Amino acid sequence: MSGDRMAMKCLHETDTMKDGTVRFIPCAVIENEAGYRPMRGADELTMAWYWGETHEECQAHCDSYNEDMGLTPEDVMEIVSSSMRLSFT
Repeated sequence: MSGDRMAMKCLHETDTMKDGTVRFIPCAVIENEAGYRPMRGADELTMAWYWGETHEECQAHCDSYNEDMGLTPEDVMEIVSSSMRLSFT
């Protein structure tokens, strides 16, 4: 990641808990890098990031995170678009 920006998006990555509830996992999208990274935890010592029980709740947390990182909605769209362009080439 050579200084490219990163945004969080809810891309419908989920885990179903033992009690049957569903938890949504945010995904990191890195500018000019194909694909995305579900925040599932890097290894057995880290846990997934659960940011909501609905897609909308998770995306609201992602939007807040992106805003806290100084990204506008337009910035996020540019980041995601750059990733998508590379995914289809």
